[in-house]
Amino acid sequence: SLVETKPFLIAQTKKEPSTIGGPSGYGNDTGVKTLEAQLEEAKKKKDFGKVLELSNKLSQLRK
Repeated sequence: SLVETKPFLIAQTKKEPSTIGGPSGYGNDTGVKTLEAQLEEAKKKKDFGKVLELSNKLSQLRK
């Protein structure tokens, strides 16, 4: 029979392709957390220029 001679003709289940270049176990919010920590340090040092710069970067990332 055809199935015995050519078994590749039978419908087979397709495997989902694995994603390449995805995140390696961490989310995208790590940059936000680092910027928040830097912002707190700048507030403690009362470096207003740095506070303004970091808060602008944070607002851009959160959009």
